[in-house]
Amino acid sequence: MVSMVGGDSVRPTEVSLVEASTSNSLKGTLEEVASGQYLVTFNSIPVGEFTVRVVGQISSTRSSDNTFQRQSTTQFQTSSVTITTEPVGTIEPGKQVTLPFTVATNGSGGSFSISVNNDRNFVTRFNTAITLESGGSANDTVTLTVPENTASGTDVTVTIQAEAPDGSDSNFSVLRLAVISPVTDFTPPVCEAVSINANCSGNCSLSTWYLTANVTDGNGSGIQSVRVLQGNGNLNTTTVLSDTGVNVTMVIYNSSCCSSDLELVAVDPMGNVATCFKSVRATEPSTSTAVTTTNTTTITTTSRPTSTNGVECSSLLPVFLWLHVGVSLTNSCSSRKNLN
Repeated sequence: MVSMVGGDSVRPTEVSLVEASTSNSLKGTLEEVASGQYLVTFNSIPVGEFTVRVVGQISSTRSSDNTFQRQSTTQFQTSSVTITTEPVGTIEPGKQVTLPFTVATNGSGGSFSISVNNDRNFVTRFNTAITLESGGSANDTVTLTVPENTASGTDVTVTIQAEAPDGSDSNFSVLRLAVISPVTDFTPPVCEAVSINANCSGNCSLSTWYLTANVTDGNGSGIQSVRVLQGNGNLNTTTVLSDTGVNVTMVIYNSSCCSSDLELVAVDPMGNVATCFKSVRATEPSTSTAVTTTNTTTITTTSRPTSTNGVECSSLLPVFLWLHVGVSLTNSCSSRKNLN
């Protein structure tokens, strides 16, 4: 990659690799990939030491000679040692992974030193030396152990280096891996209404209704968030530990009776979603009414597809409805019920 400094008026016309011993050069093919950024491709590179030469043109100059030439002061040299690795992809916390690699040389053989390091200081096991014949190659492996407490999404960079017997030549290969925890939670959260208090008769702007509910995820990954999808009231949530050791997200919601519909969305860390509906209708004043949900009664729905989640309602007025609909990673459904 060649970067030009000086604006659009400066552009390269030729990039070459110049042999240090003979001054022979190999030209590359230029491709502009961004403003001032050029990718140079070579079909071959010199054997031994070489420098990089750039020839270009300054289009805005007033001089008749509008070309320039720059040559690197640093000499580069190709390595006779190569290391190739295989893609691994992802690894799991608490697991070991084997990283195969191949070391080859087109020079003299002998005992090549192997070193391995990673940027997370994970434990690695490997052979510190590998024997090659002249012009030969050999295979070996590195064992990497990922601690159990490693967070999912952690990136790990592993560098494998091989050095020639006399220390005059070396090369390395870099592997990038991602630590991903396996997905075992496919169950959506559960919404359960604890209490509802409403007196929505008369002028709705002068009346308020209240809802208390519990949202749980059972033995899943827990509740990540609860938010209002429909409704103009106030939502407060608190997470507590139940007597059975399950984290319970307590939801307290209050709203003007002018905003009689509530739709909550609960999401767990695995992306499973539960959508919970509540609707209040104006009736004669009454005291609070408790509503529970079951999975045994089928109710025909309107405005949304039929759901197999049922609702048991007390015979007291006003009439309330609470539905819980779970959405897994692969399925989604929702329902709303209006009772006359």
